[in-house]
Amino acid sequence: MKIIFFFSTLLLSSVFASDVGFYSPLDNKIPTEIQQASTSVLEIRTAFIQDFQSFSDLVIVDITKPSDRNDVYTKIDSIGSPYDEKDKKIMKAFVKRCERRNQLKKCFFPTGLNSGSAFVLGREGTLWTNAHVIEKMLNTKAQTEGTELTSLFTEESSMPIFLFNKEGELIFDGLQEEISFSVLPDNTLLNRYSDSFYSIDSDYVGINLSKKVAEPLVLSKTSPSPGDQIYVIGYPICTNCGFVQGNDDFDRGNQLNAKHCELQITQGEILDKDTWGDLANVNNALVNAINSNSFLPSTADSNYGMSGGPILNSSGGVIGIHVGGKTIVEDDYYSRFSRGVIPKDFK
Repeated sequence: MKIIFFFSTLLLSSVFASDVGFYSPLDNKIPTEIQQASTSVLEIRTAFIQDFQSFSDLVIVDITKPSDRNDVYTKIDSIGSPYDEKDKKIMKAFVKRCERRNQLKKCFFPTGLNSGSAFVLGREGTLWTNAHVIEKMLNTKAQTEGTELTSLFTEESSMPIFLFNKEGELIFDGLQEEISFSVLPDNTLLNRYSDSFYSIDSDYVGINLSKKVAEPLVLSKTSPSPGDQIYVIGYPICTNCGFVQGNDDFDRGNQLNAKHCELQITQGEILDKDTWGDLANVNNALVNAINSNSFLPSTADSNYGMSGGPILNSSGGVIGIHVGGKTIVEDDYYSRFSRGVIPKDFK
């Protein structure tokens, strides 16, 4: 599993190892307000089909007999790495849908799964995450139903979106529940030519769920400013992937590695857009095209799976949605960069 949009950047100003890393919500370094907010952050997983030629990422089974179904569940339980228990719950959810629909002769479940983070905000309980977290799932649904991607945004529908709480419990099965999109990126239609429905400063989506899944977080009453301390909450997938120094993923040691798909918190400071552009060596034309009111760069640590989690100020107020980042180690120094987005619909 791998989050599909992880922004690449060059080395930034180095910081000592003690300044980076992932923290448990129970760590005494984390303010109480942030600890409390973490209970409303969920892990979101989606299922998709990428191989529409040979369908190599689909498993097709016959579950006509009850014994066949038991065999399928047993086989799913025996599946090894890189799939974990949450993935197996998703696979079983597809089999259960076949049972509900009486589609027993050719039941299928996909093995393409994305993982990200999400949170609930506001009195209406909108679920927020990144557009890129659910994009492969949306493209799959559009292709299998023979419709345009944009048509999925106009009506309630069941979709393979699955939400897990920090205990790893499946609390929302999108194959059984219906969802509708309440907020979409500003440039949804403008970016279809590039096979994405978002741009660098509009990578967000707001979803209305059919039931309550968590207590909503509170929007910050103050606007973020460069130099402000911020916190990112999410479910990083891996920081111990066995790569050597200088690569995107690396073993940073027991004190700095994130726990696999467990709720973690990182911290940093907000950067201004121009500083971000200089540090990341990004073309000035691109920097100038980014909407400053929607773009939120920082020095917070990050890794795959954190996408879609909330960015909070030191008071626990939501100021943005985490999009991605990069951390590179050279000898005993770490270089890091993260960026987020601020949907105008937050306000």
